[in-house]
Amino acid sequence: MNKTIKKHTYTKRRYELDIKFFEDDFYYMTKMLDRSGKEVGEFRITKETPNDLGIHIDDQYKNKGYSKILIRKMCNNLRHRMPPNTMLYIDSDASWEPDKNGVLKSYWDYLGMEETPEDDPYYGYEKRILFENLCSKVFGGKKRKTNKKSKKKKRSKKKNKLKQ
Repeated sequence: MNKTIKKHTYTKRRYELDIKFFEDDFYYMTKMLDRSGKEVGEFRITKETPNDLGIHIDDQYKNKGYSKILIRKMCNNLRHRMPPNTMLYIDSDASWEPDKNGVLKSYWDYLGMEETPEDDPYYGYEKRILFENLCSKVFGGKKRKTNKKSKKKKRSKKKNKLKQ
């Protein structure tokens, strides 16, 4: 059974879309819903090892940045649950689409996925990427946020209590 964890409404140009994070026994998922509630995009990561990735965006929403939004939502929701060194895999790269010049490009290559080497225990999966690297790519190369200020405040409160 799907459990909605967090919901965010995203408005871009003429589209108003809800981006929701779900979790069930097998997957972490971010889904994109249009105004009528119809699912128009999804990004998922399996919970069992190897952690397998999958993404789907309806044709009318492709090439508008929504894939990144779905992946960012996933990264934000999993940053405290999934270790940054978790390796994520795809079984086969079906993301090849022509760019503006007609040259075929892979979305997974754009995100920085590499071919799975023969010495990897999950060799047979076509490509892989570290969770941290995937999140870094969709946030423009920035490291995932850690709330250092709140940690410092907690430490100073503990010190003050110990002094008293």
